[in-house]
Amino acid sequence: MSSSSSSSKNLTPIYFFIKDILNETESNQEDSKSLREIAKERWETLNMDEMKVFERLIPKNIPTITTSITLVNDDQRILEQKFSVSLLRTSFFIASSHTYTPSPMVTPAEIGIVKFSFINGITDSLTSLMEPGLIPINVKSYALQMESEHRILHFGLCYPRKDLLIKSVCTLLHASNMNSNQPPLVVIHDEEYQQTFGVLKWFEFYSGTDFQQQLNLIKLSSLLNYIGKKQEPLLKYGQFKNLCSHHSKINWPNCAGSKTFDYAYQIAHRYCPQFKIPLISGLHMPK
Repeated sequence: MSSSSSSSKNLTPIYFFIKDILNETESNQEDSKSLREIAKERWETLNMDEMKVFERLIPKNIPTITTSITLVNDDQRILEQKFSVSLLRTSFFIASSHTYTPSPMVTPAEIGIVKFSFINGITDSLTSLMEPGLIPINVKSYALQMESEHRILHFGLCYPRKDLLIKSVCTLLHASNMNSNQPPLVVIHDEEYQQTFGVLKWFEFYSGTDFQQQLNLIKLSSLLNYIGKKQEPLLKYGQFKNLCSHHSKINWPNCAGSKTFDYAYQIAHRYCPQFKIPLISGLHMPK
């Protein structure tokens, strides 16, 4: 990696935050592991205004998003590369999320991911609520609004351990990609694009950038237009109900996991008949 790309990668709010910690402790002898732990603990205690102080330190000519997950500007090119061998057999991921705080400094609340191909349907999935931790006081009202819409914050709820959830997400996204020279393709509904991008960035930071490869993120509309070879209508959530255990128990439909299944099933129902692919229960549609 060139020095210029390396320096660009480091110019993030966290980079300046770590520098501030070093200046504060008057020590440059911290190893990277202990420094990361210090940064994790202190970063989570900052409110949004304090985080923005470090964001404003980034030079204007350096993009804010510089770590290994990148936004894709040329969706058509990415899709052509991804499906160059086979549109019908190549797997991709559909991701959805809910957050307690708004972009760009998101606090994840819930994530859903499914692995899908036209031939095989849904072959893997992950859905999980996430422990919010400390929510900055200046976005408490936003967090309460999200709670009323998604019913995701409940006393006595058993949240997964952060490190185990991060490992599960990293494994799901990359385990099936070991024999491919292309990054995993992650499709996100246009209306959820920025917040889900922020959630994946959160996973990247707390995994210690163990993703090791880029993720190609594209909007759902780009995928649909590519498959249909014309301007296609965007999917609307709600056709297929596949709630996670928590939302099923409280009978609440606004579930990130359910959205990923719903979008995958709708894609299958819209396009599989055109490709003469039979719809299989549990893979292309609910059981």
